[in-house]
Amino acid sequence: MPTAYNYTRVSHANSRASGLSPEAQRDVCRQYYEVRGLKQQGVQWYDRESIYDPAVSARHVPFLERKMGAKLHAMLQPGDHVIFAHMDRGFRAVLDWAALIEVWKSKQITVHIADMGVDLSTGPGMLVANIMVSVAQAHSDMLSERNKEIAATLRKLNRPTNGTKKLGYVAVGPKGNRRWTADQQERAIMTYIEYHRDVKGLSWERIADAVNRKICRWQKKPFKKSAFAKIPWNWQKCYRAYQAWKRIKVEESPDAGQEETSQSKTVQVDAEPPARSEF
Repeated sequence: MPTAYNYTRVSHANSRASGLSPEAQRDVCRQYYEVRGLKQQGVQWYDRESIYDPAVSARHVPFLERKMGAKLHAMLQPGDHVIFAHMDRGFRAVLDWAALIEVWKSKQITVHIADMGVDLSTGPGMLVANIMVSVAQAHSDMLSERNKEIAATLRKLNRPTNGTKKLGYVAVGPKGNRRWTADQQERAIMTYIEYHRDVKGLSWERIADAVNRKICRWQKKPFKKSAFAKIPWNWQKCYRAYQAWKRIKVEESPDAGQEETSQSKTVQVDAEPPARSEF
């Protein structure tokens, strides 16, 4: 017996509050299934599991590279139906759409867009779908461009652009007007990392071990690797901090923007960095 599957997707956690939650999408698809009389046509509704991809971009992740998208594709049999609540829940890239729809048409899979009330077994339905996926892609690209412009403006104002912690800095100020300021404690750690890499020539694994031991002494706690459910400063973070500290020193140098001389590039190795009270 042919089966009707509904596919749902959200691009981020906030989608739940915008009327695009998986539950809302499934309700739209189920109502479409009943109104179109697919049950009377001998098509059964698939409800054994939720075919849902959470927090994934339809613009940048092709349908068959999504976990549940690939699973749905593998489940489809000739004569089956796929229902999307909205076109952009399934596709936001014209090339992804065009390639997959040809495969599904060759397998006699009927695709439905519930909010538009169309299926792609007809010429007008295909026309509407092609227009909608083009609009979805253009909308996604415009949002991306706008977000990049906003992020660039925020960076010029020295304000956080997202929730990612910026190594060497801490965000201060009221919500909506937070700004980056130097995190002296973290910069002390970054200086410590630089010294052990440039002066002592230690491996990143040994540097991470030294940093975590230093933090334990600072916190007056015994050092035990098993005590860390998640190592605060693993070697990857130490490497990123080392690179970030090099950039910070250049950006905050009084001569920033001028060509560095060979003398400025020379690493000072004559003394260990001064002791920091934070340690």
